[in-house]
Amino acid sequence: MTKYLFIACFFPFILVAQPSIRSTLHAPTIGQSLMITTFQADENEIIETTAGESGANKSWNFSSLRNGISTTSVYIDPNTLQLKDEIKILDANIGSRVSTEDGPVINLLKVTPSEIISKGLTNDTFIIQTAPSPILMKFPFNFGDNFETSNGFIFGDSLEFVKIKSKIRVDADAYGSITTAAGVFDNVLRVRNYSIDSITLSFGENFTFNLVDTTLSYQWFSNTTPGIVFQLDGFLIDGELIFDGYAYLMSQTTNLDLTKGIELNIYPNPFVESITIDGCDNTAVDKIQIYNNQGQKVVEKSIEKGKSPQLDLSYLPIGNYYIQISDNTGYNKTVKVTKAQ
Repeated sequence: MTKYLFIACFFPFILVAQPSIRSTLHAPTIGQSLMITTFQADENEIIETTAGESGANKSWNFSSLRNGISTTSVYIDPNTLQLKDEIKILDANIGSRVSTEDGPVINLLKVTPSEIISKGLTNDTFIIQTAPSPILMKFPFNFGDNFETSNGFIFGDSLEFVKIKSKIRVDADAYGSITTAAGVFDNVLRVRNYSIDSITLSFGENFTFNLVDTTLSYQWFSNTTPGIVFQLDGFLIDGELIFDGYAYLMSQTTNLDLTKGIELNIYPNPFVESITIDGCDNTAVDKIQIYNNQGQKVVEKSIEKGKSPQLDLSYLPIGNYYIQISDNTGYNKTVKVTKAQ
């Protein structure tokens, strides 16, 4: 025993601390922005992969999983939202805003130094409250730690509604290194989320349908990067685990100036050969990046101050693209455009 203590004292650089999920790095903060690529398989389609074994010093390679849609999630102050008075009742102190084809959706969170709690979601017209409110993460969270929580929500009216109640177990079951389409992340902690969901569907007084669904997801957290660097989503059927979705972190920025936005007009949309971006001459926009549906960057262009650029995109294949526009404060805005025939 004395021999090993002697070696550790003189060669401390060979001792690598296990990864840990901690509030100082992994708790979201207002002004933080995460660009994430997500993929959801079509019905009857599965993702041919495995989450691997639990344990120490594991290695995962998901670099081939690079399809999907790129979206930017920005953490905002819920007091700036239209339904701020209703949100105050939920005691949420931060919101994660994600743009969708139907408009922005904000996940409402209660973030403290010891945990993150989901309070519900909202847009400009409605709020869906989670009751009970599930714990999403506890701080600090280390290899071998676990906790149990529960979730419930209902939306619809008294006759036609969907009600879901979930029992969830969260385990930090492995650590090691992971390779994603965005790069290599060493010293990551894997978190396993096992959920049993009781679902009630009501289609009127005379028809109610009940089912139980079991879902399983894995999340990988880096010891040096905010957010989740990779997530793998699946479900269990007759004891068999089937994966049907994943997401990976592409980039992140912090301390954005959210007191202003980027007001731009991008046209034509759909486009055939080129697009024009009006408004750059009145903002601090300095960079434009374009991603395809697989999350691959196909265009990156610096913008000359005071100019509204016209981009020749005639060489791009037909399909959907995501234009990420950044200003010199770090603020990002993502706009979907379509290349037509």
